[in-house]
Amino acid sequence: MKSGKILMIVFVSSLFLLACTNNEPVGPGGGDGAQKAVVRVNAVPYAGNGLELEGEKDILDMQACLFQDGVITRVFNELDNAANEYRFPLENLTGKLYMIANLGEKVDLDAMLAADVTEDDFLQTTVDMGSQGQAIHFFTGAIELQNSDSYTYTVDMKRGVARFDLQVTSASQPIAVKKLELTNIEQQGYLIAPQAGLATPETSERATMAVDFEIPVSDRQQGLIYVYEQVNAGIQVLVTVDVAGKEKTLTKNISGNIERNSVYTIKVNKDTIDVDVNIHIQDWEDGTDTEIEA
Repeated sequence: MKSGKILMIVFVSSLFLLACTNNEPVGPGGGDGAQKAVVRVNAVPYAGNGLELEGEKDILDMQACLFQDGVITRVFNELDNAANEYRFPLENLTGKLYMIANLGEKVDLDAMLAADVTEDDFLQTTVDMGSQGQAIHFFTGAIELQNSDSYTYTVDMKRGVARFDLQVTSASQPIAVKKLELTNIEQQGYLIAPQAGLATPETSERATMAVDFEIPVSDRQQGLIYVYEQVNAGIQVLVTVDVAGKEKTLTKNISGNIERNSVYTIKVNKDTIDVDVNIHIQDWEDGTDTEIEA
């Protein structure tokens, strides 16, 4: 399956700014020479079988920060979304602009600006679990601003989380899942994917994430658990199932690291009463299955 992305197209013009606020400089020839950057957001759905669930592509809030010569120079909080557009007053079109969605006050850009944070330090920013014990469904992207004849940029906004789904199938005997658990799940993740490759923050602690089903499920359930990208430090899947009236708990190790912007499907099935339940892990990115036999 292919990764889902949000494409953001930035259009910059040298027109005068209309209806400016006190915090928004006037355009060229009418003040301090700021130019108007318009960020237009276009949400592109996932391809293949990696379908988005309702609300997964919603942008609840947007903020941004600009780094020039490796140091933070501007921040933009609570950006207004007018017809899927975000507007920036910029004195010059240089530096790297980072876009951050759905994290609100959990990322304090104003404090970073006051501390003259470097870009290297910013890239070490981590995100904690949300109030419901799940990873926060945030997006990030970045663009290099350049002075040229055409100020049009395309930004790939990538989800910072991975999703776990459950699929239950049975060819002969009735089977139902009563509980799903993931052990050794990191409780922190990096805001921006490390350029050197997938990594886990050193300050992160591990915990078990579980879903108890009041009514045991025997079909497909999506969006059960959201986690941050992480190096696999012994993650296990525990599935408590009822097979023809008999309860058992299956425990299997997950192979491979957990990548952001991916969905993993835990497939539980039973062909005969004598065959143990198999669990498959299906990656959203490449669509391959890793079979784990109980």
